[in-house]
Amino acid sequence: MTKKYLVFNWKMSPSSAEEALELLEVIKEAISQEARPSNPFSKIIVLPPCLYLYLMNQIINADKVLAKKITLGAQDVFWHNRWAVTGGISPKMLKNAGARYVLIGHSERQQYFKETAYMINQKIKAALVNNLIPIICVGEKEKRDVDSFLVKKCIFEQLNNNLAGIKLNAGDTFIIAYEPIWAISSHNQGQGQPESLDDINKMIGLIRFWVARRFSENIASKMPILYGGSVTGANINLFAQSSVADGVLVGRASTKKQELKKIFQKLKRTNKKFT
Repeated sequence: MTKKYLVFNWKMSPSSAEEALELLEVIKEAISQEARPSNPFSKIIVLPPCLYLYLMNQIINADKVLAKKITLGAQDVFWHNRWAVTGGISPKMLKNAGARYVLIGHSERQQYFKETAYMINQKIKAALVNNLIPIICVGEKEKRDVDSFLVKKCIFEQLNNNLAGIKLNAGDTFIIAYEPIWAISSHNQGQGQPESLDDINKMIGLIRFWVARRFSENIASKMPILYGGSVTGANINLFAQSSVADGVLVGRASTKKQELKKIFQKLKRTNKKFT
C-alpha cells in the first residue's frame, strides 16, 4: 500500500469550536501547498469531539482544498439508532453530522467508561450496518517482547472478541489501529514512548496474519493497519517511512497548533502518500 492514512484523534480537545477551526486552518495551510513536489499526503481523517462535527463538516464542504483532502470521523458511537440511551450518539446521527469513520475500542474508553469486548463488538457491527468505517484499536497493556506468547495471545484475543460474528459484505471495510497501551502518553502521566519500528512491523504483520486467517488473504492484503502511541512531529517520519504500517493514529500532538505544523513539515520530507 503506497498511500498512507493520517488520522488525528483530538480526544476531548479543543475546548471551543473556535479553537477547533484554528486547528483546521493549520491543516488547510499545510495541504494548500500540495503543488510542491515534496508534499507527501492526499487525504487526512480528523476525529474531533462530536460537538464540532456538523460545523466542521459545513466548513470543509464549503472549501475545495479541505473537501478534497479531509474526511471526518467520530471518536465513539452507540450501537442502536433508536433506543432510550441518555448521552448516546447513534450511527445515523454521526452520518448526518458528516462522519465517515468512527474510532472504536480505544483504551481510554475501556479505562474510563468500562467499555467491554461485547460493547466494542456491537459498535463495530452497528458502524458497518450504517456504512461507517470502523477504526478498531487493539494493543497490549504491558511492554513485553513482541515475540512472546503473551503478546500474541493478548492481541489475538482482542481481535477474536472484537470481531466475533462479523462478516464483511461487498463494500464493507474497516481499519485496525495497533496502539500498545503502555506507549500512550495519557496512560503514563504524559510520558509515553513509541514502540520501536522493528517491533511495530512485527505486530502489524501478526495482525495481518490474523486477518488473513479470519477473513481472507485478499482482504488482509488490502486491510489498512495503522500504528498509534505517542506519535509526534519528532518521530512521525519514522512511521511514515515504514513499508509495513499503512499510516498513523496521532492523538495529543494533533491538538496543538505548533506540533501539528511540525508534523506536516516533517511529512514533506518523505516520499509517501497519505490517503
